[in-house]
Amino acid sequence: MIRSRNRLGRGYAKACPRPLHGFTLVELLVVIAIIGTLVGLLIPAVQAARESARRLKCSNNVKQIGLAMHMHHDNKGKLPFAANAQVTTGVWASVARTWGVDVMPFIEMNDVFNLIDKTKSMTDNSTGPGYSMSNLAVITNRRIPFQECPSNPSASLLTRRDGQLFSVYSMYDQIKTAVLGYSVCNGPQFSDSCAPDCANQAFCCAAGSTWTDPEAQFNPGMFGSRAAFQCQFKQVTDGLSNTIMLSETRGELNELRSVFNANFQGVDTGIRINSPLTDLTNSSWTSYRLNTGAGSSHAGGGAMFCMGDGAVVFLSDQIDYVLYNALGGRADGVTSRLP
Repeated sequence: MIRSRNRLGRGYAKACPRPLHGFTLVELLVVIAIIGTLVGLLIPAVQAARESARRLKCSNNVKQIGLAMHMHHDNKGKLPFAANAQVTTGVWASVARTWGVDVMPFIEMNDVFNLIDKTKSMTDNSTGPGYSMSNLAVITNRRIPFQECPSNPSASLLTRRDGQLFSVYSMYDQIKTAVLGYSVCNGPQFSDSCAPDCANQAFCCAAGSTWTDPEAQFNPGMFGSRAAFQCQFKQVTDGLSNTIMLSETRGELNELRSVFNANFQGVDTGIRINSPLTDLTNSSWTSYRLNTGAGSSHAGGGAMFCMGDGAVVFLSDQIDYVLYNALGGRADGVTSRLP
C-alpha cells in the first residue's frame, strides 16, 4: 500500500507542476527603463563630483604656488623673475631663471632645483651665453606636479595638445618637457603688439615698446613678460587683494609654454579668459597673442587665479573685460574689486 501511494504521489506531482513566477516582457522593459533613467541621473552627479574634486586640487595647486611666491618674497625681498630671457643690454640671459625654477625650493622640489645649473642655459644653443647638456637632461621628460591641473587632459603629456614638442630656448630647441599649467600675471602688458582681444586700447595695452626693461614703470603687472623685473609688494599700490599675481593657463596650446622656456612667460590680461579667439589649430609660436591668456578645461568656463595676498578665486570668462585688466594692473590707480 505504501508503494502505491508513493507512486500516486509522484504521478500527481508530475501531472500538476508548481507554477513558475517570472517577468513578462512588458515588466522587463519597464525595469530596464527605470534602471536606464537612474543611471542617466547618476552619471551627471558622479561627473559633477569628480569635477568638483579636480577643481579643488587645481585650487590647491594655485594656493601652493601663491604661498611659494610669498616665501620667495620673504627670503629675497622681491618676487622672482617671470623669466629674464632678455635684459636691457640685449644679451640673452640664463634660461634657468624662470619663475617656475626659482620657486622650486619653496614648493618641495629642491631635488630638481639642485640639479639645475642656474648659471647656464637649458640647452645646447650657440646663441646663448653658456649652455649645458646636463640641464637639458634634467628637464627632458620632466613632469612638474604643481603645474598639472587634473581637469586638463593635456597637463601631464609633456607635449603640446597636437603632440608637437615644446621650445625651451626661444624657438630653437624642441623637446618633451613639463607643460605650463599655471603662470604669473603680466597685467595689461604689451608683448610685441597688443593682443587681438585688446584692439589697442590703452587700458589693456599699458606697457610701452620697452617692455623688456627691468624698471617698474614699464611693467604694469606684478611680473614682466621676459623682462628682468622683480616686483616688490610695496610696488603693488593698488593693493595686493585687488591685483592678480597668478593664473591658470593652457600651456599645451603654444610651443613657448613649457615650464622652462624663458621667452614670453606670464599671462597678459589683454587676452580674455578662455578667449574666443583661441586658435586650436595652431600651437606654434605664431599663435602667442591668441593662445597664451588665462584659461582652463574646467566645466562652465573660467579659470583659477591667485591674488597678490594669496587668496585663490575662480573668475568667469564672462568677467567684465575692463575690470579684468584693472585687476591685472598693480599700480594703475583704477579702483577695482573682485566681482
